[in-house]
Amino acid sequence: RFSLSVSHRAINEPYALHWHNYIELELITSGCGYQILNGQHIELSRGCLSLLRPTDFHQVEPGKNLQLLNMSIDDSLLPMNMISKITAPQFLFFRLDEEEMKPLEQFLLLSLQEISSSFPDRQYLKHLLMCILLRIFRLIPDSSNPVSTTERPIQNSIQYLHVHFRENPR
Repeated sequence: RFSLSVSHRAINEPYALHWHNYIELELITSGCGYQILNGQHIELSRGCLSLLRPTDFHQVEPGKNLQLLNMSIDDSLLPMNMISKITAPQFLFFRLDEEEMKPLEQFLLLSLQEISSSFPDRQYLKHLLMCILLRIFRLIPDSSNPVSTTERPIQNSIQYLHVHFRENPR
């Protein structure tokens, strides 16, 4: 099972408050609306980018012609250092100018094209995903707070719990 999906869609109906058990990336390609993300009201327009984690709650209220590229990502596709960046406490919402947005939009459209093909190349899709996330990580201010080698296993455990807290421990 390859745990990645990509879609380009119009949002015509409101989405009630919800969350996901995966990482969701949303890039607004046109139109307007707003979302409530973790209780914060955020206006949406072209260039708005959200990277939502399993701990994030959001609802979407579309305005006129709200369209987005959406990527759903299972954390099993990501190396621990990327999960660490995603689960860090900072807010992962960005307003991109056209120059910042265009490459991300192209990578997402390439991912959509590949995943929709008769025989999608998983390796290619995984590399496109890495390119997308690395471009997003460039937007995150560096905290410059290095973790010592003795603290690293504890931090890794906490990050794992942060991503998987809704799962049944069996």
